[in-house]
Amino acid sequence: MPFTHKHPVQSHHGTIEGKTEVANRTRIYTGLLDASYALDEHAAGRVPELSRLISGAITLDTLFRRRALDADLQDAALILERAARESQLYLDAAGKARAATLADKIRRLANNKVKGDP
Repeated sequence: MPFTHKHPVQSHHGTIEGKTEVANRTRIYTGLLDASYALDEHAAGRVPELSRLISGAITLDTLFRRRALDADLQDAALILERAARESQLYLDAAGKARAATLADKIRRLANNKVKGDP
């Protein structure tokens, strides 16, 4: 029989579960900021840094698989996945405006996540 704790493990900094939750929230927040950055760069006609593009794409994909994204943010996840695969998106004016709108929506989601909102 595996050893299990009946109570959360305490340290002088708080529970391990609490630290894990904060760390996960921080990772999601950072990944969402990377996603919004990548979309902002595409909206401006620039190529984003690959590491931040991939970070943002992975974060949105993770939330997509958890069914935690609405239709607009699912679209953003697919856009960043395509951008990571192709390394350059060629967007017309409407596409750039859409990318900017999605970047703003992702920033709002990031702010909600860091506050602990679902």
